[in-house]
Amino acid sequence: SNFTLPQLNNGSRAIIWSGTGNDYDTPYAYGPVDNDPGNYGYLYNFSAATAGETRATLTTGNTQHSICPANWRLPSAGVYDTSNWPYTLVTPGDFSGLDIAFGGTGTYVEGGESNIAKWQPTGPFKGSFSGYWSDGFGDQGDTGRLWSASAHPDYPDGAFNAYFDPSDVLPGYDDFDRSSGVGVRCLLN
Repeated sequence: SNFTLPQLNNGSRAIIWSGTGNDYDTPYAYGPVDNDPGNYGYLYNFSAATAGETRATLTTGNTQHSICPANWRLPSAGVYDTSNWPYTLVTPGDFSGLDIAFGGTGTYVEGGESNIAKWQPTGPFKGSFSGYWSDGFGDQGDTGRLWSASAHPDYPDGAFNAYFDPSDVLPGYDDFDRSSGVGVRCLLN
């Protein structure tokens, strides 16, 4: 209730680094996204998506804070054994549970599995290929990423997100730099 979304940033590193913090721990929102066909929305670094969490305040587990409206929250990533790739699902989270409901395994898949189609813009999830922001906008129209509420337990600069493209799905355990701009989709509590 005490968090105010940051002013939109056009993606200029000069603007980011002129601030008092850095882009890992200072909330930033990026947009409008280049070449937006009307469905990409804005991209947020992890600190903005989690209403100001930092690498010091959220080192592992799920945040209790987010930019989601009252009675909504960021989806959880689940718990994965990150010792070997591809990661093994230990405890399902919201994104892995959705993938399981779509007929998947809740873990990484590529190439032709029926659950991949359900994550796409034309599928029931209506995933947006909004890409990401990291030193500029990238992969718009090609990939989708959505922040989870979950910090990466072994990588303090990272957090988990759901990643999907036309041939791959990583439902909630793709680790990505907290400084990068990624989409947000909220769940009703």
